[in-house]
Amino acid sequence: MHILTYSLLDGEANSDGFYQRAAELTDAFLLYGEEKLLPEARKLRRLAERTGAEPPRSVEEYAFDLLTAGVLWRVYRFHALGLSPARGRLLRRLAGVRTASPRLKPAADRLRATWGSRWLLVPAADGEARPPEAAVPGAPTAAQWQKLCLWLEATGEFNQEAARLRLAADCLAKAPPGAFRATAEAAVDAAAWLAGAGARMLGDYTRQVEDFRAGVAERTTRREDAVLRNRTRVEYHLNLLGAELMNRVYRSAFWAAPKHAVLLPVCLRAHSGQDCAAIRSGCGHTCLRCDKSCRVASVMEMGAAEGFEVILISHESDAFSHRLIDRLLREGTAIVGVACALNLVSGGLRAKAVGLAAQCVILDYCGCGRHWDDAGGFPTDLNLNRLQAILRPT
Repeated sequence: MHILTYSLLDGEANSDGFYQRAAELTDAFLLYGEEKLLPEARKLRRLAERTGAEPPRSVEEYAFDLLTAGVLWRVYRFHALGLSPARGRLLRRLAGVRTASPRLKPAADRLRATWGSRWLLVPAADGEARPPEAAVPGAPTAAQWQKLCLWLEATGEFNQEAARLRLAADCLAKAPPGAFRATAEAAVDAAAWLAGAGARMLGDYTRQVEDFRAGVAERTTRREDAVLRNRTRVEYHLNLLGAELMNRVYRSAFWAAPKHAVLLPVCLRAHSGQDCAAIRSGCGHTCLRCDKSCRVASVMEMGAAEGFEVILISHESDAFSHRLIDRLLREGTAIVGVACALNLVSGGLRAKAVGLAAQCVILDYCGCGRHWDDAGGFPTDLNLNRLQAILRPT
């Protein structure tokens, strides 16, 4: 196994130690937030309830929304402020086309790769030099917050996060003067806290991220997934914290469901392509357990013994196909999503948006050839202890 960006193992036989550290970071975040961030999250929740913007959510979810806003502002503000509205809307439309139309997706991706490389990851239009990520920028104004949202949508990588940020902005627009500034400052302060705490508590698991970014910089140019491959270390820490937090918040709803299914990515297979005996069935693939050493086969055996369904998914779009979602909702099935670190929070937000109760397990490391391993990819892995703990009521 070659570490590309992150590894939850850090030289150990399994990732149990990581999950303990992630829980400690989440506890520290909630403790930190009590003074300033959680009061702003409570204010945001009251505004959402008063305006009927969405069904009630927990204070912790709104706090994570604000943390996300602060992190993304710190990392991408110069790119966001440098993107013209017309170009942003065009790229946003192309991102929508690739999602809605499999037939047009290749053409949309080619255009996004060409234009996105010129327009998305560039310095601000006013020529202001981009500072090191450790530099603490000021909080965004309401107009700058909206520009960040447009940039996030234009990338096609942050649709769920952008939706949460737009909802927050809409709610705060109905608050008394000064409310937006106080909330934005709390968000940026929280992001600065995570930059330090995340590096201290989870930095051992993300050592390779910046080396990966530097090593693939030239090969990433003019790729549709350039923004994904350029994600920063603090964004990994944000998602690792978010996965733990969302599991806590959604656990009771998950266990209220009568059925459970585990969605596994195909990168877990011991064999790929024609060497894998899995067959297409319904909304995913069915593992035939041709190789007992295959991690997918291991989870299949666990599912047969403990009574949960296993669905092998080739792409995120399969996980959220109308056909699969309709079936899961109709049957009252809650899901456990297994994915790499950068996809878990957006996947959890998307599951919540369509009405699915969800939990998640993080791949111990990434290895797919589509985005990460330019040599063609290698099998990934997950922590079976963690999966088993999630699927057993406590």
